[in-house]
Amino acid sequence: MSWSHRGAGALLLTAVLATGTSVGPASAAGTPPEPAPPPTAAAPPPPAPDAETTDLRISAAFDRPTYAVHETVTARVRVTNGGATAVRISVQVTDGLVLPSWDAPWVGAPVEPGQAPEGTLTGQVRNADQDVLTLVLTVAAGDTPDVDPTDNSATISVPLTRVRGSSTGTAYGDLDGDGTPDPGEALAGLRVTIDGGVPDGEYSTVTDAEGRFGFRDLPAGSYRLAFDPASPWWLPGQSQYVDGVDDPDVLVRGVGRVSGAVSVALSFDRQDYREGDLARVTATLTNGGPVPIHGLVGEFYAGTGAPVDHGELGTGLSLPAGTTRSTTASLRVDRTAWEWGHVSVSLRVGAPLSGNASPTHYAYAAVPGGRAPLVVGALTEEDESGSRPRPGAPLPGLVVFLRDLVTGVVVARTTTGGNGGFAFHDLPAGAYGFFVVGPWQVDRWYGGWPFTVRAGEDGGLWHAVMVVPGQGEPDPGPVGPPGTEPPPAPGGGAATPPLAATGVGVSWLALGGLLSLLLGIALVHRSRSARPRR
Repeated sequence: MSWSHRGAGALLLTAVLATGTSVGPASAAGTPPEPAPPPTAAAPPPPAPDAETTDLRISAAFDRPTYAVHETVTARVRVTNGGATAVRISVQVTDGLVLPSWDAPWVGAPVEPGQAPEGTLTGQVRNADQDVLTLVLTVAAGDTPDVDPTDNSATISVPLTRVRGSSTGTAYGDLDGDGTPDPGEALAGLRVTIDGGVPDGEYSTVTDAEGRFGFRDLPAGSYRLAFDPASPWWLPGQSQYVDGVDDPDVLVRGVGRVSGAVSVALSFDRQDYREGDLARVTATLTNGGPVPIHGLVGEFYAGTGAPVDHGELGTGLSLPAGTTRSTTASLRVDRTAWEWGHVSVSLRVGAPLSGNASPTHYAYAAVPGGRAPLVVGALTEEDESGSRPRPGAPLPGLVVFLRDLVTGVVVARTTTGGNGGFAFHDLPAGAYGFFVVGPWQVDRWYGGWPFTVRAGEDGGLWHAVMVVPGQGEPDPGPVGPPGTEPPPAPGGGAATPPLAATGVGVSWLALGGLLSLLLGIALVHRSRSARPRR
């Protein structure tokens, strides 16, 4: 082939390739060649890992082959993070346990990729009638989807058995206070109650002539043993555990019941004291019950926090049935008592104080000398809608007055203003009862009792008084010299007296005072059980 032919062939090949025409050999008949099939599409590449998914697996097993229905059940749970990122997880369990509790490293911390931490699940069997306990545990990472949800759950089962046992004991009333049962001290016919076990139940019986009692064939578990609260003997409750192996057999000592039997009269040896004096307070105790009380002790508190010498009630005394006995305690009158205008003590007696005690009793004596130029506050209805009482609606237009807790004399009277505000002028420092004329009475736990006026008060201390519906007091009428009560406000009610020296009306202080009370209520709630009313 000459050069020209080769050149022409090259040009033809170039043109064919440019137009996409097949260059296969021609058929024998000279027909044009068939077109080539279209190219096959390439397979799509595998998807990249999704950062919004995870891969969790869970496995679990009980740590014992069987449980009694009253025993604590334990399961060990393993969670594996097969994903590429750390995740915070939760493990849900079906409702087969009472108060299930976790001890697991994933609680409050993320699980890193490749980690397989193990945790422990414990709880009590909820349904004691079943023969097999089955739990389904499911792991999740919030709302993040899992690439394989089939291994996100584990189901475990364990057989359950039942154990039964007994609780027995002897009750006696300690007539001579020697701490041991003696002839004639058995408490016959005393009702005894026991409740608890799995399943939960309550059972009762009465003691026999020897004071013996017994509960047989009890479902195993924890129990509480209690004795007839109407008995003149007080016997402490007993916590017990019945397991059919080491079942309880108790000896229970009864002492004379204090509440409802012992009356207490508490008084100071003088009506008033000076700072630095030694104040003596006498407790007169009367046992009106049919049985003696041994080991009777007292718990004195001074309103100012001063230490109190408890005397005989610090070590314990005996109070035979139908007798009266007096004992003395003492405390030093300190500077705080002068500032508050009074000294006060509270007393509870008991045998023991925890469980077998009297109500709290109070005594007050004056510590004169201090005065308060202006005493202000607000009267509100008590709002009991929350967990603690708090100020509710203000109570305007009500007559209120103060009665001295030492002398019983009414010392001041006024009428609440439009915001429930009140003001008293030039009062002696001291402890007072705050009273309302009308169907209201002060809540003595939270409402501001006693009403303590401090020396030097001049409108800067806010007294918040809360009341509840109740039988009010009759109006004592005007008290004190003329001018001690504010003039009536236009349109009825009392005017709100201005604050001396500041020019600020009492109504403006009401808002601040009520806000301050919200903080004070929590502090009062915590301290009431430990401190006497001043």
